[in-house]
Amino acid sequence: FALVLESVPSALAKLITAACGCPTVGIGAGPDCDGQIVVFHDLVGLTPAPPRFAKPFANGREVFTQAVKAFSQSVKRGSFPEPGAGPDLASTDLQELERMIGSLPEK
Repeated sequence: FALVLESVPSALAKLITAACGCPTVGIGAGPDCDGQIVVFHDLVGLTPAPPRFAKPFANGREVFTQAVKAFSQSVKRGSFPEPGAGPDLASTDLQELERMIGSLPEK
């Protein structure tokens, strides 16, 4: 079906690709494989120390870190979630639920 060549010297990957008769997919095996794959976290720059063959194409670590900090600060300030952001509940349904909960035995 196919062969995945991970962290294989480029010259060897080229020989294997020419000889095996099935598609090869390289991950750190040089440019002569039939296809290439990179771990997503390495690709978008989330991995602090990616393998030397994994080139980050974005600085996702910085972007995600900023987003998590902003979210945390927003929650601590009380500005997230915003009022009205959740689903609505009809007042008659709320009254019925309050009646039902009020009739439950206490724990």
